[in-house]
Amino acid sequence: MGLVSIEIFGYQNPDTRIYAEKLGYALQWTNIMRDVGEDAGAGRIYLPLEDLDQFGIAPKSLMNGNFDPEKFRDLMELEASVARRFYNEAAAALPEEDRASMRSAELMHRIYLGIFHRMEEDGFQVFQKHYHLNRFRMLGEMLWARFL
Repeated sequence: MGLVSIEIFGYQNPDTRIYAEKLGYALQWTNIMRDVGEDAGAGRIYLPLEDLDQFGIAPKSLMNGNFDPEKFRDLMELEASVARRFYNEAAAALPEEDRASMRSAELMHRIYLGIFHRMEEDGFQVFQKHYHLNRFRMLGEMLWARFL
C-alpha cells in the first residue's frame, strides 16, 4: 500500500520508497497486533508461528483464549519491538524534500503510532479491547497534518 501511495502523492527522492516500505510494514504490524484477539476469535492467526512457538503459545490456545497471559505479553513485546524498528526506520528514511508530499502518509504514521503506544502502555489487552484513537486525538492529528 505504501509504495502505491507514494506514486499517487508524488515524490522526488528515490529514498522515499524505503520510507514507504518501512512505514507500510509498521502500519501492518500494528494492525496485526491490534487485531490478534478478533482474528483469533475468527480462527485466524497472523503472528509469526515461530514467535508463538518461542513463547510456548500454541495457535489453538490463542484461538480459544486459553494461554498464559505473561507469555502472551512477552510475545507482544517482541512483536512491538519489530513494529518499533519499522517505525524508526521509516522516520529516518523520509527525505526532507518529500516531507510535504508525504503529509498524508505521515498522518497515518502518527495515528497508527498512537494506537501502538496505547496498546503498549496498556499491556496489550487485545483480547479485551479494540484500540483506536478518540475523536479529539484524531482531530488533533488531522489538524497537525493540515497545518504543519
